[in-house]
Amino acid sequence: MTAPDVPTPNGVIRYQVAVSDSRTSSQQVGTGILISRPGSTAMFDAVSGTLRWQSDNRWIPAYLDPDEVVASYRDGDDNAGIVVLPSKYGLIGVDGETGAVLWRRQFHDGERLKSMTGSIDALAVAIDTGLGRRLDSLDPATGQVRWSRPSDCAVPPGTPGQFGLACRPAPALVDARTGETVELNTPELPVAGTDAYVYVTGTERDATPTTTVLDPAGKVLDEIPGVTAATVPYDGQLLVYDLVNRWWLRDYRRHQSVPLAFRHHADHASDLKPTWLWDGLLLTVEKQGLLFIHRKYPSEAPTPVPNSSCSSDQPTRVYAIGKTALVYCLHTGEMIAVKPGRG
Repeated sequence: MTAPDVPTPNGVIRYQVAVSDSRTSSQQVGTGILISRPGSTAMFDAVSGTLRWQSDNRWIPAYLDPDEVVASYRDGDDNAGIVVLPSKYGLIGVDGETGAVLWRRQFHDGERLKSMTGSIDALAVAIDTGLGRRLDSLDPATGQVRWSRPSDCAVPPGTPGQFGLACRPAPALVDARTGETVELNTPELPVAGTDAYVYVTGTERDATPTTTVLDPAGKVLDEIPGVTAATVPYDGQLLVYDLVNRWWLRDYRRHQSVPLAFRHHADHASDLKPTWLWDGLLLTVEKQGLLFIHRKYPSEAPTPVPNSSCSSDQPTRVYAIGKTALVYCLHTGEMIAVKPGRG
């Protein structure tokens, strides 16, 4: 895998990583992009395309997909992140910046990994013990067990210092350090953002949706009738959509909505692949490419992001690294780093 840095005259950086087959996966880890496939895991600098490190993962057992490689963070200021690699015999924590091994954790005889979830100051590991399922909460920085309990629940990521328990009939939020659990009176586990959770009810055909935002303690922060959430909560803001053609930026702390100067029909709120940057929001619009909406000026017309299209019509994935957007072209492995701004 190589990723030569190829800056263009207009400041856009394009580089390429090899894509061997459909099992190649990518994810953002801090300021890097992790490319995983059966046989190797490699970390690239997201903006320059420089290869930071590469790790042989041929010892990952067959029942694990490359997507099982997860990222976790020491705290909210950790730009490197920790890559957690599964093996037949345990887990390995690797520094996302240098590739240095930070810790190793060995499974006991008869144990095997079922799933992992990582976020800021949280790493949840579900283990099949042979006699049942166990949930371990690990310190991402050291790999040490903070607490452990029996659990059959799926474990999605949470806000910093938390993860979720997608249990029936009562989903819950869990403190990654203490294990303190808050059961929720919601139909399903809400989706986590940077500082809050969101869920939508009334999604059935011909029903009127309502979007609800919860704080990390499970208390209602905001309730917005008639719209569905199009993004996760991000530092007090949320993109919402009326399922016709109108979009708003919602301040869920002040209970205020600002209509966007943009109308577009999408069958699903996520169709535009909205992606948060530090200073704004990116939308991927068919035949228009990337559009940028500034967080402080949402009522202004969206600004097109030039030179951000893949070389051919193909699926894309958009990552946010601070104020930089990285467009990953899934078929060719082409990466396009651009810095959107107001028009």
